[in-house]
Order: sequence, then C-alpha cells, then structure tokens
Amino acid sequence: FCLPMIPHDSWARRPLSRLVRLCSLKAAAALASLGIGLVLAANFEVLLLRTVLLAQKASHLGARDPADLDWERVSPVGQSGIANDNGGQNGSGNGDADTGHTARLQFSKYFSTFTDFDAKRAPEVNDPSHAFPALGVMDPKDFPPVPFFLYDEPEMQLNELKAKPSCYGLMDPDIKFISDCRKHPWRTLNPEEAEWFIIGIPVGSSVWCGTVRLSITSKSTHHVRLKRAFRALVSHEVWKKHRGNNHLLLMFDYRFLPWSDGGSALPDDPARGEWTHREKLLQNVTVMTFENWNSNPPLCAKYSSAFSKYCTQSLYVPMPWEYWRCTVVVPYLCGHRLNATRVQKVVPSYTFEEWLARPYTFFYVDASKQDWGGSSDSTGTSVRRESFKLSDAPGAHIGHKRIAPPDHWAALSNSKFCFGMVGDTPSTHRIYELVRSMCIPVIISDLWKRVGKPFETLLAWDAFSFFIPATAFLKDSKESIAFLYTLPMAVLKQKFRSLLAAREALNWRSESLLTSTFSILSANDFCGGKRGLDLTPPIPIDNSRRQLRSGRQPTYNNSTSNSNTKNKSNTNNNTDHNLTTTNGSSNIQLSPRRASNNDNDDDDNDDDDDNNNNNNNNNSNNNNKLSPFFSARRDFDATRAPEVNDPSYAWPAPVLGVADPRDLPPVPFYLYDEPEMQLNELKASPSCYGLMDPDVKFISDCRTHPWRTLNPDKAKWFIIGIPVGSSIWCGQVGSSTHQDRLEKAFLALISHEVWRKHGGKNHLLLMFDYRFLAWAENQGSNALPEDPARGEWSSRHALLKDVTVMTYENWNTNPDLCQKYSSSFNKYCSNSKYVWLPWEYWRCTVVVPYLAGHRLNDTLVQAVVPSYTFEDWLARPYTLFYLDTSNQTWASGSSGTSVRQKSFRLSDAPGAHIGGKRLPPPEHWKALSESKFCIGAVGDTPTTHRVYEIIRNMCIPVIVSDLMLRVGRPFDNYLAWDAFAFFIPQSAFLKDVKESVAFLYTLPMAVLEQKFRSLLAAREVLNWRSESMLTTTFAIASANDFCGGERGLNLTAPIPFDQKI
Repeated sequence: FCLPMIPHDSWARRPLSRLVRLCSLKAAAALASLGIGLVLAANFEVLLLRTVLLAQKASHLGARDPADLDWERVSPVGQSGIANDNGGQNGSGNGDADTGHTARLQFSKYFSTFTDFDAKRAPEVNDPSHAFPALGVMDPKDFPPVPFFLYDEPEMQLNELKAKPSCYGLMDPDIKFISDCRKHPWRTLNPEEAEWFIIGIPVGSSVWCGTVRLSITSKSTHHVRLKRAFRALVSHEVWKKHRGNNHLLLMFDYRFLPWSDGGSALPDDPARGEWTHREKLLQNVTVMTFENWNSNPPLCAKYSSAFSKYCTQSLYVPMPWEYWRCTVVVPYLCGHRLNATRVQKVVPSYTFEEWLARPYTFFYVDASKQDWGGSSDSTGTSVRRESFKLSDAPGAHIGHKRIAPPDHWAALSNSKFCFGMVGDTPSTHRIYELVRSMCIPVIISDLWKRVGKPFETLLAWDAFSFFIPATAFLKDSKESIAFLYTLPMAVLKQKFRSLLAAREALNWRSESLLTSTFSILSANDFCGGKRGLDLTPPIPIDNSRRQLRSGRQPTYNNSTSNSNTKNKSNTNNNTDHNLTTTNGSSNIQLSPRRASNNDNDDDDNDDDDDNNNNNNNNNSNNNNKLSPFFSARRDFDATRAPEVNDPSYAWPAPVLGVADPRDLPPVPFYLYDEPEMQLNELKASPSCYGLMDPDVKFISDCRTHPWRTLNPDKAKWFIIGIPVGSSIWCGQVGSSTHQDRLEKAFLALISHEVWRKHGGKNHLLLMFDYRFLAWAENQGSNALPEDPARGEWSSRHALLKDVTVMTYENWNTNPDLCQKYSSSFNKYCSNSKYVWLPWEYWRCTVVVPYLAGHRLNDTLVQAVVPSYTFEDWLARPYTLFYLDTSNQTWASGSSGTSVRQKSFRLSDAPGAHIGGKRLPPPEHWKALSESKFCIGAVGDTPTTHRVYEIIRNMCIPVIVSDLMLRVGRPFDNYLAWDAFAFFIPQSAFLKDVKESVAFLYTLPMAVLEQKFRSLLAAREVLNWRSESMLTTTFAIASANDFCGGERGLNLTAPIPFDQKI
C-alpha cells in the first residue's frame, strides 16, 4: 500500500521492497503449511474414525476390550446371560452364580464418583445415597430389576457425531442414556432373558447436529445417518423376532412429532422394506420423550368415540402427539448447549442452612418481548409476562432480558424459589435446571401434571415443589406467591430434603445411573402392561337406588390369588362387618419388619395400658414402635381380607408419598384431662357425641397414646382436652348449655398450674367448627364465650393468643403473620377474593382431616366395607361418581357453584354415576365404595369433608379445588397428595369438563395400582374413624413441625437484576 507512494530514486524504496518480498514469501509459506495441515488432519480423523468403528465391531464379535470387564453388573434373577461383577456370565462358568440373590439390586451399583458435588464443603455427598430416604421419592434400593437388551451395533452408534463437539451430548439426553445402558447392571447380553429392548440410536443428537463435516471432501447428514442406523436395526434378528414390541427409543426432539412437518426428522426409507414408513417402523415401539398426551393411534381409536375431542383437543393445538404405541415421559437435559465443565463449575448448596443463606428469595429471567404458544395472548405468554410484575417482591431477582448461561446457572444456585413456567407446551427444560440447582420449583403450568410429569409412579412432585394455578397467578401474581414467605422452617426443610433426592433422579448430568434407571422402570410401568379402563355405559342414580331397595348387594371379586398370605386362623372370626376378636386384638401374622420390632411386646391389652403411663416418659430418646399406634380393627371385613386387621399391612415396604409411621420421632405431650374439661354430659346425646367433630376421637387417642407423659416437665406440647366442637354441635343437653360447659371447662384450664406456667405457649386445641373462626365473629357467633371470671384471659383473643389450633384450613392470617407480611403484600389479610379473611386469632394453625361420615354412627359407617385389593377395586361397577344437590349455591369467592354445577354434565361419561339429588348417607357411602374415581369439588371454601369420605372408601379422589393444596392439605410434611389423588385445574374443568377427565380412562394399570397402593396407606393416616392412632399421631407430629419452630422467611429488599452477587 505504501510502496507506490515512495519515489523510485528515494533511498527508502530499496529496503522497503526487500521487506515486502520477504513478507510475501513467508505468508505464502504459512498458507501452504496451513492447507497441508488441514488435509492431514482431516485424513487422520477419517482414519481414526475407521479405527474406532473396527475396534467396536471387533468388540461386538467377541474381542472384548479389557475395560468392559470392569462393568459392575449383577444378575437380577440369577440367570445366565447377564454379566456379573466379574464380567462373566452367571451359570456359564465365568464367575460364580449368586443363587441366593433376592432380586434386588445393590444400592451402590447405581452410583459412581460424583464430580459435580463439592467434596470440600460436603464430603459425604460424593455418595448420592445420602439423599435417601425422602418423602415422595422412591429409594433405588427398593427397585425390582428390569433386564433389558441393548442394540449397540456400530452402525447405530453414529460415532461421526463426535466430530462436532459443540452438539454431541449437549442438546439431547440420548447420548447419556445409551452410555448408561452400556454399563447398567440390568443389561443382559442374551436377548432371550430381556423384558425390554433398547434401541441405541441417538436420533435426537443426530437431528441437532445436522450436517457434520468429516473432512474437506466428506460429510455426514442427519437423514443418511438415520437411514443407515435403522436399516441395521430392522435387519437384526432380535427386531425380526419381536417386530418392535417392548422396544424402547429415546426420541426427545419436537421435530419427530407428527404435528411438526409430519415428523419428517425421522425419514422414510424404501430400503427398509415393510418398515419403509416411519409410522409402520414405530407402530409397536415405546418412545421416551418430554410429554405424554396419550394420543397414540390405539388410544385415539378407543376413546375418541366416548370423548369426541380426545385427539383434537381445544386445550392444546398440536394434537395428536404420537404415532407410536406408547409414550414415557423423561426429564429434559438441563443446561443444554453447555458442556460438562461449565455446568459442574456451578455447585449449589447441599445443606439446608446453606440454602437458607441464599441471597435471592425469588428468581426468574426471560425475554420480555417473546411470544409463547404461537401468540401474544396465549397462556404461556401471559404467565411469563405477569412474572415481571414481581420485580418489587421481597428478595426478588427478576429480569426482563436473558443472560449468559453461566450467569443464569449462578443465579439459580443463589435463589431459594424459582419459577417454572408454561411455554410453547406445558413442559419446559427450565424446571430441570431449577431441580439441578437445588432451587425449589414453583411451577405455573396447569397441564404439566397431566402430560409433562416424569416418573409418576416413582416421584410425588408435591413433596419437593409448589404448584400455583395459572388463573390465580394471572389474577394477582403477588398475592398468589405470598404464602411461600410464611412457610415454617420444617416444611421448607422437608421440601429441600426431598428435592435433594429427586435431583438424583431428574439430572441427566449426574454420573449416577439413577435417571436412566427411573426411565427404564417408568417404561415398564407405563407401557409394559394393560393400559386404559374399559368403557361401560353410564349408570343412572335411580337404577342403583332401585337395586338397593330390592336388597341386591354388590358382588366382590373374592380372588384367592393372595391366599398364601392370609392367616388361616381367622376363618372362625365373626363374618359380619362389625368384626371383634375375643381379646380385642388381631392374631394376624406380622410382617417381618414389624415383627422384629415387637418381639418383646406383651399381648395383654391391660398390661399395655399400664405401661403407657409408666414407660412413655422414657421414650423421648428411642425410635417409636409401630404397634402402640394400633388396636383391634372393626372397620375391615376379615372374610375378604383378614390380613388387613393389622394396619401395618399398608407399609410392608416404602409407599410413594406416605411417610412410614415407624420413622416418626416421638413428640412427648401432656394432656389436660380434668373432669371439668371432659364434658361428660355430652354422652347423654348420642346423636351428636363424637359424630360431628373429630375432637372426641382425638382426645380419646391422646389418653392412651405412647407419646403421652404424665410429667409436664418432660412434655414438649400440652394438649387441651376440651371437645369444644362437639359441644357446639350438641347444643343444649338436658339443662347443660354450650356456654355453661365451656365457661366451666376453660376456667378449670386457666386455673391449672401448668397453664399458669406456660400461658398457652405450645398448647394444642382441636377447634374444628367454622363458628370458632375470626370471620364468624362478625356474624354474631359466640361459639367460644368470653368470661370475666377468667381475669386476664377473659376475652377469647387473649385466651388463644399463644395457642396452636388444629382445624380444617390454614390461611396463615394469624395476627403475627398479618402484621409481618401486610406491608409487603397489601392484600395478605384482606383478600378481596375470600371475604372470610382473616381466618385466625390464635398463634398458629395446623390442618387436620375432616371427620368422614359425620352424622353417621359407627355401625352405619362400618357396614360399608370398601375393597382392599387392587383386583377388587378394578371390579367396581362405577368408573366416576359425583352426587350433590343441583340447585344449591356456594360461596361466590370459591367458584364452588360453577364447578359443582359443571360436574353434572358428566352424567353421560363412560361408567359415570352422577346425580343432582343427594342420597341418604348409607346409600351415598355404598356408592363411594363401589366407584373407582370420585370427584371432590370446591364448595364454600377450598376444602370439603367429601374428600375424606372418598378416601375412607378407597375411591381415588379427583380434586377440583385450586387452593386446597395451599390451605387445606393436612400433614404436608408426611403426605404428598399427588401420590394418591388427581388434581384438575378449575379453569380446565370449567372450559370442557368431559375433556378434562378423559385422561383418567387411559391410565396404565401400573399407575392406577400405585395410586391405589398409596391411597391404602394414606387412608390409615386420614381416617379418624379408624381405631388406629395414626391420624392423631400425624396431627401431633404436624403440630410440632408447623408450629414448634421458626416460621416465615425474612423480608429483604428486591435485588435489581443488574446487581449480581
């Protein structure tokens, strides 16, 4: 550039010319070297790829690599063909066969070194087994093995994708899944021993990588790779034998779905012969992907006649979803586009104390101008834009613009709660990033539980996440999240604990095998057996009433399939429903676990009662035994299922979503049981005493409970034994009035030296009737009378200021919380939607169950015996049951009238038993015990006693009440309700009631059996009518959790998004 400007006679021209020529020569040499290097590198890469393919082919032919011998395998059933710990074959002479194997895998087999934990901060968590057991997450050591065969031919591995490291294994979980399957202890090399056949083709990674340049002259395209791989598959002898049945393929990308260009990402190929078309190829295949709409061809053909919109739903446009046989939902790959090194640099907290110290209370970031779900007015767009209005919430860290992935992950790991929002579809990869970062998910996606929840039979998501209905969030986002700030530390700690275990199952990034293990188990549960209920005609209410009046009794399936487990000594027991044994106890053979805990127990009930008073003071340091919680069982039918006279049958092994009572730490309590407090005059009114309120049963249980202590100095809680609810229901009994009784009882209470010492602190009172609530005072209620004779305790507000009350809903609107949070949430205690707020005037509230069958005496209740085997449950004549008064109205704020009126439109649903006029209580209970699913609808408030009647009669609840999970769910630390109940959003139910319940008919038998199994255990916990002490036990344990420690998060200023920590 400069040379032409220099005159020819200048002294500077000659040296500058030489410099230019020298630089040009060096530049040419450098370019030549670069070109030669690129050619050599490309040829070397091709040579290397060929070497790898040859080596893998040789390994497949029998020349095994020595590294294969280190695979930790164990035969699930002690059969040949499944590699053992020594790399040989059980039964083939290479390694000793384990003939004593109990068909359960060793726990350690699922795990390896855990590189994304920080050993310097928490060394014990290098072994992920530290996270178990946890509520709502099945323990891996309880899994039965599922042997599988892996197609792992060189043509299927698509090794050329490794030449593109920017996408290989970073966009789709298929690479990790196939890698796990190669070394999984359930893998068998003998296809004859396999229950499942896994297609080891990483189709998702192939579509993401697209065209891969192998050299200057050669490239690999997606369609060419898949055609080669699937040709190898259909020519395999195993495929030819099974024709795709019980074959499993992970196909995660949306471009494989039929609504996306016909699913052309999976190409048709005439060279495959009869398998030319993708629909034919996958006709019998089970596919693992991110959502399951149950809209495959067989289900569409079966249910579209009964549900006209089943495969053309208005709720979601891209229907039908599948063209294969069955779908299994598995997690997204969290942190896609990020390599392992970048992900593992972000190490979240692994102790609850560290989690509490996180600087952000709430975190959410997204592009504020992006549309979701195809339009600006879709639910996804509306919900995500509403989130930005929370930027001024306490401790919120809300951003309107996406940030770099490392910054995003760092923010997640610094936050306590994070939003998982509905987007284009009900599911999103963000949820799994939250779980991996140990940020408790707050999921706002009404259809996510129905179509996007992975591992439904193995995880109860209510145990480690929160769900907010989209309609409530859109109405007032700030009000809808306020409850999260008020939660007790014990609840947050339980959520954290369960999240720590769930993280191991939902994190493909983990080096453990848990996610792959859960995926295979779910495939076996969802697609390994029968799916869907039979469609039967609806059954009018009048028909059933005529049958009852004519004396016809329902027929039960008295299957003897489990007869080997029944105790034959019970054949001489009474055959009527009011079963009693000669000594007041059951002679059933105990399960091994329970028997080992009771070897020294005395069977004499009198001795047990004496020991309660003498020994309970010394139990505070010992784990509680199961047997003291139970007594003789009269509401079971021994002629059909004698083993269930012992309620411990519900926990022979861990049950999903229901805590084992053996694991509850003892909570010593002192019971005020003075004669003046017992209100014995109520016994003169048998039509109400103990039939309207659970207080009589609760106090009775407390008298004989193993946690009771007679020494108040050793008690942690003090239970006020006054049946105030029964008193108000009974009213005047003879000359005794409700007000007179309570004045005497509470005067005796405040005169007690224990009350004077503690002043109501850590005192527990069951006060169930609505007339005791704060809002009822405005209606002139005097249910808890004021009494000047009580002195400083004369007013009810002063009397209960420090008392904890057990009742049916907890709105967290006691005076302390109202004062603390009303400044940040201006509608917190004056909610415009619910006119009855504030709810409480006491210190703390514990939710306990309603009394099922109120107004019914024990004889009427026990005459209705529900099924106690899954086979009996399947044989019930009614599929769906609901009954109510069609012309009744309910409180306007609850949407109760709209929801209940809409339920009557299900009268023509298959197998429905729907009525608009109430039945007499015995007939109503009979119908509940003959139904598979029963609707529990919102009424005046989010809760209803109907839910507990449904549970008592072993009918799986279908709950249509958006706020029940927030305010009306008892025993939150011990029950994950989605393990035994279904929840339908009110908005979906009101939009199309028939479409919203259609999924119930399509569920696999394994899902229904898991729900039944969990419901059987939950029934023992939620049934005051049971003679066991479990309901009382869980109530006291919940009081200790919810009200025995610190409650509520500190309110901190919102943190601007440009301010990073």
